[in-house]
Amino acid sequence: SSSGSGSGSGSGSGSGSSVGVGAVGSPVKGEHRDAYQAKIKLKSRLLSGHSSPVDQHHLLGDFLLSNSSSSPLVRLWDWSKSLLLHSFDVPEPTALLLSPDAFFIASSDLKIRVYDPVSYQLIQELKGHTDRINVLLSLDHHRLLSCSDDSTIRQWDVRTGEQVAVMEGHQKGVKTMVTDGTKIWSGSDDHSIRVWDLRNRTCINILLGHERPLSSLLLKLPRLVSAAEDNTVRVWEVGASGNAVKVLNHHSAVGWMGTVGESLVTVTKQGVMRTWNMVSGEMGQSVQAMDQDAISCLAVSDLSIWTGSLNGVLRCWDPLSLRPTLTVPAHKGPVLWIDLADDPKEPLLSGGSDSSIRVWWRKHTRTSTFKKKFFGLK
Repeated sequence: SSSGSGSGSGSGSGSGSSVGVGAVGSPVKGEHRDAYQAKIKLKSRLLSGHSSPVDQHHLLGDFLLSNSSSSPLVRLWDWSKSLLLHSFDVPEPTALLLSPDAFFIASSDLKIRVYDPVSYQLIQELKGHTDRINVLLSLDHHRLLSCSDDSTIRQWDVRTGEQVAVMEGHQKGVKTMVTDGTKIWSGSDDHSIRVWDLRNRTCINILLGHERPLSSLLLKLPRLVSAAEDNTVRVWEVGASGNAVKVLNHHSAVGWMGTVGESLVTVTKQGVMRTWNMVSGEMGQSVQAMDQDAISCLAVSDLSIWTGSLNGVLRCWDPLSLRPTLTVPAHKGPVLWIDLADDPKEPLLSGGSDSSIRVWWRKHTRTSTFKKKFFGLK
């Protein structure tokens, strides 16, 4: 395979491979692989070019922004064609965002760089934050949100580069935020979640209950789900007075979350995966992989759960039983992230500590009885 580097554009070609796996099995190795290929084939294509672990990414349609936090080069791919479109030279990127109207990269110099999605030229530099920028969100074709360790959330006019508003109130850094287009929910190291009205950019509610810094938020209307370093996940009714509807206790901090229908999937930093009923707060299933097989990342689709492991393995799980339905050797080292294309018939992508990105083609089995039983669908 070949790849481009530097600040100019370039093209790259990905190498393809086919991995055979058992329907419910362990990684296939060496001469045993052919025996399994008759059952199920997963094709993969390699996107190569990074020289260190690929630990940051953002996916939008056929486009992928990827980066190693130890490298200044952010790469833009058309993953459907295994094509490297461009490399952006940015000092220590901290947040990436693709939108139809612009590409955004926040960096350690506290700037947010805005690039034209056609020419890849730098069109704006947004300046104002005084500490690390953690998350970028696009509201529409000209409005951008950012949150930072400087304890603020800022709104920007991308067309002019103007800072439209500074939302202050958190006492420590803002680590995570989500929006529905009219409100923002922000989670902070000060243990609180603040709710902001985007019309006047003011705080309209404070959700209290967590006893340690917030790590992630997930918006699944009409509910908000929050995870913190206090080993709990809390489920809130959007628009409620401020009390968590359900508190889901774990033995260690939760690193990843996702929703499948009315069920919540959580994975702790020690690799324990659980399913929960978000309405009742009851735990469904629980599974733990030990040592090097521990879960290192999570992605969910409408009908399946995908995890990566420290030993480089991808697994697909049945959401109802939490039993593995596919096991695929994917990377030579920990899988750092998994992402799913919007169309369930399209591939999933994975990034690894081996400096590689892989695109995987998968098949779904749709069973109306299963869907009705687990998801409550008609």
